[in-house]
Amino acid sequence: MQPQDSSAVEYIGNLLLSGLAGANIVLLSLDKYKAAANHFQFLEDCIASYSQELSKRGKKPYIIPPGGASPVGEWGYISAFDEMIQQGILDQFDDIVVAGGTISTAFGLAISNYLTGSKLNHAYQHSQYYWSGFGSQLWHQGCSWNDL
Repeated sequence: MQPQDSSAVEYIGNLLLSGLAGANIVLLSLDKYKAAANHFQFLEDCIASYSQELSKRGKKPYIIPPGGASPVGEWGYISAFDEMIQQGILDQFDDIVVAGGTISTAFGLAISNYLTGSKLNHAYQHSQYYWSGFGSQLWHQGCSWNDL
């Protein structure tokens, strides 16, 4: 894995927050990402490669998949949803609208909505690829489409 020059990168949003938190930011080739047949798999392979490099240096990396799409990541969304309920934030809205990436946000909000008995509506921008991942995430959490 060859890190890219970061001198032209604008540090805003998540990238800014990661840098402020002290993260070691490694940029990947945009050209290689665009050329990859499966972008998600490309990212997973890069993360695994970098993790192996760190292990060889005596580090103990913890891998967070793209988008945080893991049971641990999903519990983070559930915890955040519960916190918004406790603070009364969700009482102010009827709908939650998000853009889909790795489907983690959509899954986390939908399963949180179900587990808390909330009746908020959800709107997602998505692709069929991610909806199949959504079903897989449900299965890993012990649920099915019928539960929602």
